[in-house]
Amino acid sequence: MKRKITFSWREWVALAASLALAVLFVRVCGFFRIVDTYFTPGVSAAIFGLGLLAVGDWYLGRGARRDVVAILLMAASALSALSCAIFSSVGLGLLNIAACWLTGAMGLMRMAGKDRFGLDRWQVVPNTIGQFFKSLFVNFDKPFRALGSVGGKNKGRFIGVLIGIAVALPVLAVVIALLCSADAVFGGIFDSIAEWLVELDAVRTVWDVFRAVTYMLMIFSALWYLAWPRQKVTPEEKTRANTQSAPFVIVLILLDIVYAVFVFIQIAFLFGGRETARMQGGFAEYARTGFFQLVAVALINVAAVLVTSVFMRRDKGGKAAVWASVLLTALTLVILVSAVWRMSLYISEYGLSMLRLGTLVAMALIAVGLALATFKLFRPSLKFFPVFFAVCLAAWIGFNYANPARFVADYNVKAYLGGRAETVDVEYLQELGPEAVAPLRLLEASSPEHAGEARRAAEAVIEKTKEADWYEWRLFFSLAK
Repeated sequence: MKRKITFSWREWVALAASLALAVLFVRVCGFFRIVDTYFTPGVSAAIFGLGLLAVGDWYLGRGARRDVVAILLMAASALSALSCAIFSSVGLGLLNIAACWLTGAMGLMRMAGKDRFGLDRWQVVPNTIGQFFKSLFVNFDKPFRALGSVGGKNKGRFIGVLIGIAVALPVLAVVIALLCSADAVFGGIFDSIAEWLVELDAVRTVWDVFRAVTYMLMIFSALWYLAWPRQKVTPEEKTRANTQSAPFVIVLILLDIVYAVFVFIQIAFLFGGRETARMQGGFAEYARTGFFQLVAVALINVAAVLVTSVFMRRDKGGKAAVWASVLLTALTLVILVSAVWRMSLYISEYGLSMLRLGTLVAMALIAVGLALATFKLFRPSLKFFPVFFAVCLAAWIGFNYANPARFVADYNVKAYLGGRAETVDVEYLQELGPEAVAPLRLLEASSPEHAGEARRAAEAVIEKTKEADWYEWRLFFSLAK
């Protein structure tokens, strides 16, 4: 038999807050708003994200575990949400919504004591995602069961009222239809109501109400999952049976030999300079067939060093594996330099873009991961995942608030005006949004050749910001002039 559910005032307030957030999501933050509008939800996404964090933190109450890790995760989630109300990039906006969701879910789960793996192991990410989707539905019935308990001794009367309303509605519909056909004046009253319903788009309204109620139940279900039952789960400690060093030594030495030959060729050809690029079909083809392959190889090498540091037994052959890993690290750094060199050639020829800037940041993070994995060879006690996760999270927040769209636009315009680039892609600058208006104005004032095109692009961006609804607003809309 299911336990009786009785809501306190906190549950009713949480349910009302869930409804408010659900209505906001349906009206301005949902999937259809994202795909149907020029800009992703801006200030509305920030309000929704911050609202979820605030309601979750409040509902958990004083018993929540607000340690340093939980506070930093919640802060990262809040900063990701706020960036949606500041910057205009559609791609970054979508990624920030995802980052806000993931870090917020991790922070709330930790505060609730339901982070099974803590932040010590990578399994915390898939575990959090799984718990999140479970939490949306596992407590769907709680509000209905609480309503069933309303009334106490008068519960039968309360249920009778609900039954009476359910029976009366279809009867009233039949009676009103008959009276409308019997008297034209009486029917005119309901004709005006019908016209109002048509203007209201009753079908769409009913659908929106259904969605709002459904999302309300999902949000409240997640809140209940976080708060009940209250428990403190300690991370599982598993003893790992490490593998002897011989297999690692063989794999690492073979990789070192292959990479040594590759690095020798790279040095001989100056990391694939302009002459090599022209021989291989030009810069576009050279970067396309070289850069991403080198990045993939670097990732494989990071994984090889990390697996060695985690799973290798420290026996007699352990030192050989360690130094083979160190050599692999050194060779991988040369490969990363080669990849950066190729990308720099590509950027000098075709200009900077958000994707190209993002790949450079990703390569820096690969280098950090490689350094941490190598350090773990000498300090096995180092917990790789939490450190690397923190670095990646800090890099992501820093990348957002460095205003990359403005940086890209400034770089391309100044490179062209300074003679370092032969052309400037004004159409791409327009796609960067309001952050590119100031660089476009600089191009308009300094380049007679592109003055007209730059002016039209800047005015088109400004016009788009004026046409945007309130929920798409960003800070840079007001700075675009």
